[in-house]
Formats: sequence, structure tokens, C-alpha cells
Amino acid sequence: GYVHDAQCVNYDGPDTRFVGDEICFGFNEDSLTIYNVTDKNSISLVGKAFYATSSYTHQGWVTPDMKYLLLDDELDELFERTGPNPNTRLYIFDIQDLEQPKFSLFYDHPAKSIDHNLYIWGHIHAKGWGGTNQSVANPPSDAYAYCSNYDSGVRVVNIKGIENQSLSEAGYFDVVLDTGTPQYEFTGAWSTYMTPSGTLAVSSIDRGMFILTPRMAFNESFYSNRGTVGVTLSDPKPIIEPSDPYVFIIAGTILAGLALLVAISVLLNRFRKPSSESIETKLG
Repeated sequence: GYVHDAQCVNYDGPDTRFVGDEICFGFNEDSLTIYNVTDKNSISLVGKAFYATSSYTHQGWVTPDMKYLLLDDELDELFERTGPNPNTRLYIFDIQDLEQPKFSLFYDHPAKSIDHNLYIWGHIHAKGWGGTNQSVANPPSDAYAYCSNYDSGVRVVNIKGIENQSLSEAGYFDVVLDTGTPQYEFTGAWSTYMTPSGTLAVSSIDRGMFILTPRMAFNESFYSNRGTVGVTLSDPKPIIEPSDPYVFIIAGTILAGLALLVAISVLLNRFRKPSSESIETKLG
């Protein structure tokens, strides 16, 4: 798929082959795709990961240590997840080997809605990515992912235990209070921006902007037992990876066969001897 969104970093993660390179994590409609863009005249594909319930791979963000990546699929709750009224799902990928990224686990929010954007604001400001162009000495905590989940508002997920497959909801702010649940609508929280002081701005598609002061902004101890962690995705459809050469061989053979049949049909129609009826019609 095309690159809908991307996070580009000066890489300083665990894969030593790429330390110092400019790496982009692309969210490409049906996959997580990783590029090396250090040489703008020769951008290269580094790695790609698919997952069973992809519907619209929308956006995501790497963890502060660049070991994992959190990903939003905007439409999986509508089209690809089995069962009635599925909860909002956050996908986690292991990216410690950039050439072999892989799905690691998922976290199901305790609410039901579609999801849009997420950010981990602590390390954004610690690295000077937050618009100030300089690192912040005392940034907000990087223990939380701030997830804009449309109709269920901003959901704050404690990700400190991600290596131990432990995630939980630390808090939330609902910007759409007057609708019932579940709601899988394109209304409500669309994105967030947190200032270095910990003030969180939340943009709502239909309700304007909300300015919040999250209590957990500088405190890593907020967590709960809300939410569900899992490691196995049900597969409602077979996955065929584009990298599989047999797919191209089979598809190419079918297309070539169809093209040959069309060509033969055209030639036969062109050189077919006209019937007596058609001759009489033409002669009037």
C-alpha cells in the first residue's frame, strides 16, 4: 500500500547496523514498512511486517528505546475483527531487528471505538522532536502512550511493562459524552500534542479543542487492570505477502493467459468472413 503516515528518526536503537542512519517507519495501508532514507537519492527498503487483521494500517510510534513500535489500524474494528462490537486494538511490533520486524502482541482497550493517532510524548521532548528543536531537561514521562481513539476519547496506556507483555490503561478523557457505546464513528478525538510542561491539547473532529493537564504527565506510577493483552491474532483471511515469488508467477501466468485469449478473439473477429446476411445489409 501507499505510505499514509510515517515516523522518521535519527536511529539510535538496538540494531547496530543502522545506528546513525535516518530510518522511516511507514504505515502503508496493509503493513508496517521500514525504509533507510539516509541517502535521498537511493532510498532503500529495510524490512516489512504484515499482520492478520490489517484493514487500514494508519499510524504508529516507536518506544523510547526503539525496541518496539505501537501501531493503530483505523478500520480493523469495522471490517477485519471477528465477533460483535470489538474493543479498540493497539498492535505492538518487535523492531529490534529492522530487517525482520514482527508482530509481538496486542493490547485491547477497555472501550469500543475506532482509533486514529498515538504518541509517546516523553521521549519526543527528551530528543528535541516536539517543536522546540532542543532537548528538554525535565520532559514528561515516557511511560505512557497517548492514544486518540475517536469516540472513546484520549486513552492513556502505561507501556512500562511492554517487554513483559504488560500494558494497562492509566487514564482517559472522553470528549464525546453524549453517545452510547459502542460507537465506531469518525467523531471525537483525532490527535494530541503535549507541551514540555505536560499540558495536553486534544483535537476533536466535531467538538473543538480540549486543553488538559494529565495527572500522570510526570508520574510513572499510574496504571490499572483495565485492558487486555494478547499475543495471537485470529486470521479471518489468508495473508499473501507480496514478497512471495510464487504469487507473482501465478498472477503473471493468469494475466498472460487472459491477454492471449483477448488477442485471439480480436484477430478472429477482424478476419472472420462476413456472412451473406451482413453483405446484403451493406449493399442495401
